Amino acid sequence: MLLLVTLGACLAALLTAGQQEAQKTVLAQKLQDPASRMLVIREKKGLITPEVLALAQATRGVEIAVGVVKVDDVEPTVPGLRVPAWTVSNVEAIYASSLGRAPETGEALIQTGEAAEYGWEVPAGVFTDRDGQEFPVVGEGAPRPGFASFANGVLIQADPHPAAYQSLHVLASSLEVLPDVQTALLSYISAQGGAEISVENAGMQIVSELTGGEYARYGQSILLTVLVAGGFLTAVVTLTYVLLYRRILGRRRALGITRFDLALLTLLRVAIPISIGAAIGALVAYTYAATRLATIPLDYTVASALILVIISVLAAIAPIAWAVNRDPARIMRTP
Repeated sequence: MLLLVTLGACLAALLTAGQQEAQKTVLAQKLQDPASRMLVIREKKGLITPEVLALAQATRGVEIAVGVVKVDDVEPTVPGLRVPAWTVSNVEAIYASSLGRAPETGEALIQTGEAAEYGWEVPAGVFTDRDGQEFPVVGEGAPRPGFASFANGVLIQADPHPAAYQSLHVLASSLEVLPDVQTALLSYISAQGGAEISVENAGMQIVSELTGGEYARYGQSILLTVLVAGGFLTAVVTLTYVLLYRRILGRRRALGITRFDLALLTLLRVAIPISIGAAIGALVAYTYAATRLATIPLDYTVASALILVIISVLAAIAPIAWAVNRDPARIMRTP
């Protein structure tokens, strides 16, 4: 019975609080992706000017800053196929060219390996927008780290002096400088007055979620509830055990075993199934989560199982201490 109680408590703890810890690990891993350092600022009134872009590029903590003039669909040789196209201030800052040359104004790069999809043998062709304007392709490349959102499309080199950019894409050098970079960029745009700005950044949202007090307290409260419940059930089962075997315990006391030795022996008999149950529960929960859910960190799994064993063993001490301190003669007379 103790084995089943501990096994169930361990499963419950790891498949609830353990899953939250697994999600926390996944979020932390996402912070290692350069995309988490990408700051996207959009403005509706044309206030992201080339001057603002120049200031952004010169801002401390900015690794790459690119302006997007227009987002549209263009058509290659294949009839009916529409491909997303971004007209940007610097194509080479977004794509690392692997074949061809750097595009000039009005020329385009495609993603490596997509020429065949557009009906070409090599990355050399023409895209046409809805207004009939043509954009010759002069090479291919792959998105640089942090710019995966520009994948599977066409990058067109913009005029070096557009009236304004629709959006500003800034890759910060680290997450630590991201808030300062954002503040600086917003001040550049807002200085012109009447700005309607929206900001997107996955990294700061993840950091906010991971460091939020409610997020941490929720997981801790679930784990604590399950562990306390497991300890309580262990105490109940242990009390039942010592009541059922009270005559055996009394006989051993009558034969001369000390209270301490009897308590230690009984506690050992209780601790063995508790430990086995926790080990099986941890193994089952870890395996199930790894195959069906989010993988629970191994150190968290082991730590939870050990804490459960410790709490359960401590919970068993009280009923065992009560049992070994009873009068053995009186117990032996109990029918």
